[in-house]
Amino acid sequence: MDPRPLGFSLLDLLITLAIAAALLGHALIYLPDWVSNHRANTSLSVLRTAVNLARHAAARNATTVTMCPRGDGRCGDRNTWHAGIMIFRDRNSDREVNGDDEVYAQLPGPEHGTISWRSFRNRSVLRFTANGLTDWQNGHFQYCPDSNDPRWARRIVLNAAGRIYPSHDRDGDGIHEDRLGAPLACS
Repeated sequence: MDPRPLGFSLLDLLITLAIAAALLGHALIYLPDWVSNHRANTSLSVLRTAVNLARHAAARNATTVTMCPRGDGRCGDRNTWHAGIMIFRDRNSDREVNGDDEVYAQLPGPEHGTISWRSFRNRSVLRFTANGLTDWQNGHFQYCPDSNDPRWARRIVLNAAGRIYPSHDRDGDGIHEDRLGAPLACS
């Protein structure tokens, strides 16, 4: 029988706890940035999904599809996209779900932040025609966090064909830029 004791000594335990505390402390420093980055990217992902879903529904069903801020059975006010997104067939173009209009999806908005839409022709909704193209509405969606910290601002640009292009941090300063190279800003 081996005379050495089995298990850990008090010194082994203290060293292990000290290393674990140091690693945890280091990780906690970056946790708020990780959470903010995750929220921004998740919000952008929901927007991309909504645009793709609306475009696909229009082309698949050969009908005009409206994508707008969610209201009570109708499109919400301009730039309230953070309240949620509604995608539906709007046969009479009144921006309300009525008659034989069909709701394709209702997606939640971000819990922390706002989403705005700016487009050619200054429309508050996005419409896709029966062939899956926008109704001449190239523009962009922009997510801004509640803190208005530009490091977490994100944008997707939508061309008239309905294709999406996300913003990127091209110069490595931690802030995404628009297509002309200007940093995104939140107000």
